[in-house]
Amino acid sequence: MPTSDTTDRSRPAHIASTLILLVVHAGLFGATFALLGLLVMSTDACASVQCGDSAWIDRAMELATWGGGAVLLVDFAVAGYLLLRRKR
Repeated sequence: MPTSDTTDRSRPAHIASTLILLVVHAGLFGATFALLGLLVMSTDACASVQCGDSAWIDRAMELATWGGGAVLLVDFAVAGYLLLRRKR
């Protein structure tokens, strides 16, 4: 069981690593939109020829937006809760 002295010294490292991971997670969420933007351009070949239903791209974009946003929000909430709980 660690003493409070070692816990107090490692607290700034825990906060910094948590913030870095949250920034990385937010960056990956943003990169998802860049990838989806490129995915939409892949249907340009279907402009002159009917090659399938393009509704799946809309569904993928909605899933990435709402699903990724929900996971990011839960990630921020859990990280905030755990950091504040350890502070007490």
